[in-house]
Amino acid sequence: MVLLQVDNPLFHVAKHADTIKARKDYKIVVGFDGSEAAAAGRGSAGVGGGGVNPPHHTASHHSGRSPAPAPAPVPSKPSVMAKLVVSCAKSAGGATNAQWVFYLKGVTPDGK
Repeated sequence: MVLLQVDNPLFHVAKHADTIKARKDYKIVVGFDGSEAAAAGRGSAGVGGGGVNPPHHTASHHSGRSPAPAPAPVPSKPSVMAKLVVSCAKSAGGATNAQWVFYLKGVTPDGK
């Protein structure tokens, strides 16, 4: 059993806990509500404009392989940062919990 947590309320995960099978690809669906927060005026500093929600982003972990590089960000739009932490109970012979950290970047609309 793994636990999935984000540290910024503008991001959310579809599942907060799940079971991951060995040697299988696993996709984590992460939603970003940055454009809604900007439209309501409750986002962090630098978040501006309203508009349509950007599509959900997916963080994935492939057993034994490096993840594909993230696409280059568009520099003209404000962004919101967060961390997605995936953790599981300690395994046999391990002293601590296993943990993976994925850094998230949500890009808000320009508002133009």
